[in-house]
Amino acid sequence: SVSGAAARLRSLRFDAVVTEYQLPDGDGFDLLQQVLSVDETVPVVFYTAHGDEQVAGRAVAADAAAYVSKKQGPAALCERLDTVTMTEHASTVTDVPSVPAGALVRALEDAAVGVTLTDPSLPDAPVVYANTAYQKLTGYSETFILGRDHSYLQGPDTAEGAVAELERAQQQGPVGVEMLNYRETGEPFWNRVQATPVTGADGEPTYIAQFHTDVTERRERESRAQQRVAALRDERESLERVLGRTSELTDDVAEILAGAQTKAEIEQQICSAIVDRDGFTYAVFGEFPSVEHTVTVQASAGAGGRVETGEADLSGTLFERARKQGTVEVSSATDQLPSRLAPAQFGAGSVAVIPLAYGRTTYGLLAIYTGGPRSLDRRETLVLRAVGRLIASGLNAIEAKQVLRAERVTEVGVDIPDKTFAPVELADRTDGPVEYDTTSRAEDGSLRLFLTLSVPAADAEEAVAAASSVASGVVLASQSATTTVSVEPADPTALNELAEYGARTQQITVPSATAPARLVIDAPPEGDVRTLISVLKEQYNTVELVRQQDRERDPRPAVGVASAIDAELTDRQYTALETAYRSDYFDTPRPVSGKELARAMDISRQTYHQHLRTAQQKVLDALFDE
Repeated sequence: SVSGAAARLRSLRFDAVVTEYQLPDGDGFDLLQQVLSVDETVPVVFYTAHGDEQVAGRAVAADAAAYVSKKQGPAALCERLDTVTMTEHASTVTDVPSVPAGALVRALEDAAVGVTLTDPSLPDAPVVYANTAYQKLTGYSETFILGRDHSYLQGPDTAEGAVAELERAQQQGPVGVEMLNYRETGEPFWNRVQATPVTGADGEPTYIAQFHTDVTERRERESRAQQRVAALRDERESLERVLGRTSELTDDVAEILAGAQTKAEIEQQICSAIVDRDGFTYAVFGEFPSVEHTVTVQASAGAGGRVETGEADLSGTLFERARKQGTVEVSSATDQLPSRLAPAQFGAGSVAVIPLAYGRTTYGLLAIYTGGPRSLDRRETLVLRAVGRLIASGLNAIEAKQVLRAERVTEVGVDIPDKTFAPVELADRTDGPVEYDTTSRAEDGSLRLFLTLSVPAADAEEAVAAASSVASGVVLASQSATTTVSVEPADPTALNELAEYGARTQQITVPSATAPARLVIDAPPEGDVRTLISVLKEQYNTVELVRQQDRERDPRPAVGVASAIDAELTDRQYTALETAYRSDYFDTPRPVSGKELARAMDISRQTYHQHLRTAQQKVLDALFDE
């Protein structure tokens, strides 16, 4: 222990002291100080398995006679003891820088880190010793190093503060800095320098020991980590900006679509909402006319006023690519753009072109212009793509409303002999005609057809259960030789898509078991009939167009009780009431129960009766309040 060794030193004379680095009540350096305080002539040798280059350097700097690793074995220890006990301790002062004793030099030469000793008593504190590791680290030879200060390691990017910090080691004691130094080849490297004064008997620094370690790899790793942190911070800020701007825009669009009554309102209000957001300077809403490679400007907003409405040629441009590929396209410096829609026309740096597609229908495009040269990033384009689909969905809804309100419609009649069409298969299985009554949708959005079969209830139930074109079905009511059923088609894709295009099913008739089904729909007068036919042909093997004509909508009361009922009933209430009516639910005796009607709508009996009672009350209110 340190205390035990110190006590014995005061009572006995020793030729040398050998110490481990780690001691029970301190370490080898504590013992070294105790030895020197009692007798400076007694050499102290560190013999340890727990040290490293740093400990070795500190030991030599603290006037230890030698440092021996236990890995070198007892023989090496004995050799060092012979050397240090035979060495005469003396010092001389000359005008020429001197080097330490041979034992100290050998210990320093064994160090893996670069070690230099400078003499602070001489002008500029020149280097008086440099070990081999230091020479390899810097690339400078011993001949060049000795007699110079360390300024040869400095270069244009060496921090002056780090140099000044090292110079204070003479007055303030040990210091450590990391600084950018330069090798003899001019190659920069990060040097961790630990400087500590080596004091003499008078307490004044005799040498300044410096330990040099190349930490370039660690600094580069730290730099890469900092760059990653900065990149993540920029990414987070960018994401916050994107989410903030685009989420607000999405909210604006949803609000506009909920309140707009016409397509023109949607177009102009959305353009105005876009330019109200930071970073978006201009917006243009265009439609695709029948003329290929062109777009018709319908609405615009932004600084500088509106673009004149009219057609613009898209041939070979970014706008045409967006239309053909159905993707959001963001302009770059090499993209061709129609002159009247180029960003420069609006003082913008770039433009994002968003196709407005819903199902198979493309309603047009939305061009959003940004103020600077920065293009929209991938996340923004994904959000804008969703905004485009939202707008197209709203336009589709407006179109569907216009079909319901329009005075004229396009009536389209087709024949479908395919037995995967449920009415055709049911006619075949019942060997008789099938008539369409109405359509409803369940709570989950699934479509159901109400059909009248020309067979008794038992035969109708058997046919529905056996039909592969029917996913589920129930018998609602039966009178004499006819039965009303509610069926869910196994594949309602075509009927759903027709509804999305604004088409309304008016009639489905299968005259006999061998005849095709005649499907009659009312479509928007400005709709594309070819698209509707292609929807049907994708699902059914044979589809023949037999009728297409524009006509006046079937007359319906527009005022009075009927209009009041239309305004008051929800879709669910209307379907519940119509289902009950068409199933003869109000007859006495009732041919069908409320439970069966609820099953037909895929809702609970309680929910069905609630819809039905509410609908009946609204009908009576409309009748008697008049």
